[in-house]
Amino acid sequence: MSAKSIIRNEIDLDGIKAAVCILNGTVSDVAREFPANGNVAAAVSLAGLGAEPTQMGIWADPDLTFNTHSVSVQSDNSDFSMSIKNRPSDDIGPITSQSVKAYLRQLHAVLRIGT
Repeated sequence: MSAKSIIRNEIDLDGIKAAVCILNGTVSDVAREFPANGNVAAAVSLAGLGAEPTQMGIWADPDLTFNTHSVSVQSDNSDFSMSIKNRPSDDIGPITSQSVKAYLRQLHAVLRIGT
């Protein structure tokens, strides 16, 4: 959530004692208010049904020490979930650059695994 949104909604982050959802909606709605996690939202929505039908929530949890992304998928045939915990860092480059390099290598690979 952006600082303006936290102030506008009078959310006292220091007063949170348990996990609480501070923003919920479509990926488009949430990405506008909380662009810091826009890359995760975009990736999940592109892999699925798109930004409008994909739902997303931003949670504040004083017990977590990592920025955590949890993805749950429900379909007619199967359900699955996964979680990624990012270590705090001022440098966003390592994970992003590794992903881009892997994607570019995959474009010209003889054998491709996954999408």
